[in-house]
Amino acid sequence: LLTREHAAAAEQARMLITAEPYFAGGFAVLGRALDAQNDTAAALEAYEAYLVRAYRADPERRAIEARVRTLRAAGGT
Repeated sequence: LLTREHAAAAEQARMLITAEPYFAGGFAVLGRALDAQNDTAAALEAYEAYLVRAYRADPERRAIEARVRTLRAAGGT
């Protein structure tokens, strides 16, 4: 995606989160969009919000857990 597409995806995810704050998927999308924009702190925050809301069996969970570990190891917050 182009930078402006990442920004648009982040904005759409924020609107989804506002409408459905308990839906984990919105936080996953937001995390990916922010991660793609190299906004590590905000991406981690979104990923962690996803992890709080997502079911243990959610198919995206393992990939996001791995990404959180990678970002933290690289000096993220």
